[in-house]
Amino acid sequence: MKILMVNHEFPPVGGGGGNANYYLAREMVRGGHEVAVVTSDFAGLAREEVVEGIEVRRVPTGRNRRDFATFGEMARYLLGAGRVLWRLGREREWDIVQVFFVVPSGPAGMVAGRAARAPMVVRLGGGDLPGHEPRRFRRTGRALKPLVRWMLARAQARVVNSAGLRARAEEAYPGLNFEVIENGIDLEEFRPAADRRTEGPPVILVSARLIERKGLQFLLPALGALQKAGVAFRLRVAGDGPLRPVLEAQARAEGLEDRVEWLGLRPHQELPEVYRSADLFVLPSLSEGMSNAVLEALASGLPAIVTDVPGTEELVRDGKNGFCVPPGEPGALERPLERLLKDPELRRRLGRASRAEAERFAWSRQGERYLQLYERVLAAADGKGRAHKGNRTV
Repeated sequence: MKILMVNHEFPPVGGGGGNANYYLAREMVRGGHEVAVVTSDFAGLAREEVVEGIEVRRVPTGRNRRDFATFGEMARYLLGAGRVLWRLGREREWDIVQVFFVVPSGPAGMVAGRAARAPMVVRLGGGDLPGHEPRRFRRTGRALKPLVRWMLARAQARVVNSAGLRARAEEAYPGLNFEVIENGIDLEEFRPAADRRTEGPPVILVSARLIERKGLQFLLPALGALQKAGVAFRLRVAGDGPLRPVLEAQARAEGLEDRVEWLGLRPHQELPEVYRSADLFVLPSLSEGMSNAVLEALASGLPAIVTDVPGTEELVRDGKNGFCVPPGEPGALERPLERLLKDPELRRRLGRASRAEAERFAWSRQGERYLQLYERVLAAADGKGRAHKGNRTV
């Protein structure tokens, strides 16, 4: 099968949606399929290269940050990608156009689908849906909603990565069907430490973009209270974002400056060791689709404290492999943090359950589900007499 993927983010640029794109593309290539990805450029990256068998083409956007795209950069991606995708679609035969993020990639995906005469499958991220990041997308989300619905209605299939996200998608766009294919995890890359360290205070890990939605501003007061109560710990923060200066100031105000290590945005290949150096994981998000970081933590054998928001609550079973607390409440984080920080045997027991939970989400399994979806889409397209060219052998 020949698959043309459209995504404004692809490693080392972007976050969870870009990483999911990489792993899915890699699974397809390992299965003998041909994959090309059209994405955004970034300083120091080649405009065209082959990454583990994936053909990657990057278009100029003037992007300044790996972790964050402005509306202007998204618009420039849309324009540049449209030209590249039209040419690729005409020059070569494609079976499926796979779009990640209907905003901003949807219009470019439609160009690719028309040029290649191939069905389009759209994978929605949380940011495609109203309410995911209300401060950033409140006005633009309302303005773009009719256009998003129009694009979604013209896709041959729509994928979301959690049951919670499907419920939100169906509420936002009634009458459209959405299929759940969860994010996957590489169980060889992310694995528990062979010997969990015992020296020093327990290490809490946060791996996230430093934006309001990820909720680190609620974790710091909880840790400040625990420090005053004499609980030992260290916090490591892997990630970057526009909220970092505010969070650093907040940590100082809580008296945590000697307890917090700001790792910045780490290369993806360094993350497995970052997880293995921790004792527990925390993600106090206000909203999620299905967090890659939580899956990485579970696969690494870490107990997780998360908020009971759709997507995340499907991965962490309260009292089984971690704890779920209400979002936006620092006080709710204190008790589970204290329990895990003081009880190494509880951490080990919940960590083993985390690894068992992660094994349900191997990328090999999720890749096969995408292939099955592609086959159904192609069969339906052929059954309706739509023009289609290409090799559909799986």
